[in-house]
Amino acid sequence: MSKDNPSKFEKALEFAKVQQAKVPKPKIPDGWTPSFEWDESTGEGKLITDPKPTDITAVKDWNQFLLDNGLDPEVFYVEGDTMKYRTWTGVGGDKMVHYSCTIKKKIPGGVDKELSQSLIKKINKFSVKAPKKSKGDGAFVTLFSDWQIGKNEGGGTEQLVERVEIGVAESIQKFKQYQSSGMNLDEIVIGCLGDIVEGCDGFYSQQTYSVEYDDRAQQKIATELMFQGIKEFSKLGIPVTVITVPGNHGENRKNGRSYTTFMDNKDLAVAYYVDFAMRQNTNSFSHVKHIYPEHLDDDICLTYNLHGNVLGFVHGHQFRSGGGAFVPAKAQAWHKNQKYGDYDIGYANILNFGHFHHYTFNEDPQQIIGAPALDGGSKWIEQTHGKLTKAGMLSYTVDKYGVNNLYKAQKKSIKDL
Repeated sequence: MSKDNPSKFEKALEFAKVQQAKVPKPKIPDGWTPSFEWDESTGEGKLITDPKPTDITAVKDWNQFLLDNGLDPEVFYVEGDTMKYRTWTGVGGDKMVHYSCTIKKKIPGGVDKELSQSLIKKINKFSVKAPKKSKGDGAFVTLFSDWQIGKNEGGGTEQLVERVEIGVAESIQKFKQYQSSGMNLDEIVIGCLGDIVEGCDGFYSQQTYSVEYDDRAQQKIATELMFQGIKEFSKLGIPVTVITVPGNHGENRKNGRSYTTFMDNKDLAVAYYVDFAMRQNTNSFSHVKHIYPEHLDDDICLTYNLHGNVLGFVHGHQFRSGGGAFVPAKAQAWHKNQKYGDYDIGYANILNFGHFHHYTFNEDPQQIIGAPALDGGSKWIEQTHGKLTKAGMLSYTVDKYGVNNLYKAQKKSIKDL
């Protein structure tokens, strides 16, 4: 087949870029973009300087100011010896300032005022069409995190399957309670935060002798569990969005280190298998959307717009340094650095992560949520860190005010529901 008309089989080679949220990055106000615009016919221009820390010496010498901005004071001057300035707090907390002034030649020309006024009127008439309002006033979010299918601890995979079934049922029960109480929830978001499978080697001491299924079996079980869990939520009659990010246990490792690519991850493989299966039955799953990184240039953390919020999803193994040993502080330090680097995830006002196995919530001022693990615990973690985790499945609602109704599903039996 030709490249313009690939066959259904050739489409297996296509890798689309993952869909990210439209994050509200801070915009420079109109008229303040650093620039120098010059009109030779008028002998006049406008200079807007680059941002600078406010502790830099204030402008006292106009000639030096012009030289600093690449203009010859023998040819140019600042009109009226006056300028406007704008100050703000930068990403790192520094007070910043930049200046705006009119620059003229010492032998100026004239200006077409009629033309300039006409342009101003056209700009003022321009407006952006408001987006359509959502039918509902909130959404429901549940987090699938750190199932680590294949471990033999805490009752092994058999009890893990039971915890998934109970967690899904209990979370759906809460969803129905919210609806019965009058909440108008218009979307379900399932955040799959990684480490869905355990892997067989390369993550911690004695791991190989603590697993009861090989890699293929782990992925098979994970795919079927994930499919069943998503299917149960899809029965609730509203759109479902499944967002998957890769964890460290999904990596292919050699001598304890990942050696292939970020996209070569078992968590993403499971996401693809479930997505592919549901696409074969659009009559039943047309309202289920899957978002996961697939292209080699994709990020391994994702963002999603939801009722005026930007939700961020990340596994958490990226939290390498900062914040000390306290996990919420590590997450916050990482999140700040992402914003400083101007990455999309840094602009999430609701950040969801896993990896650390404990449920945590921090609001300062962004809402940072650590999801509990659903695995059966780890003797290695208990003996080396003295920590004991409590398995559960976290859910919450989201509206224009942010996160509400945080709930950890941790019932021990379907009979308890």
